Amino acid sequence: MLEQLLGQALMAGETVQLEEYLSARGHWPAEEINLELVGAFAVLVGQLVTRPNPPVAALENLLDAWAGLADNETADKLWPCLAAASYGRVGMVRPDWRADEVSKLQKLAPSLHQQLQKIVRAELQKLE
Repeated sequence: MLEQLLGQALMAGETVQLEEYLSARGHWPAEEINLELVGAFAVLVGQLVTRPNPPVAALENLLDAWAGLADNETADKLWPCLAAASYGRVGMVRPDWRADEVSKLQKLAPSLHQQLQKIVRAELQKLE
């Protein structure tokens, strides 16, 4: 289901269904981010970018928009966590894009959100 929703969002440019799906499953009790979902999403993104003619611009726009919410005090931190994990995965599976993905992760590093910081540190370590 997640793969289908991501594909639809990237092809049609309409992210509402994808975001509703992720939002409904993105948290554990006590507002902890569902890291299993974050990881599964990142794997899908990694698979997508290794296919022929991936929708790079649409994917980059989606992830960068979510990453941009990291500094928003009232925004759900699920979105930048999804972006960070995806940046790390893309950097692993597409070494030719690694420098760009590291740069994006470094921009997220100063976040005050602890779970986002942990994801960013882990992804940067994988890309060293």
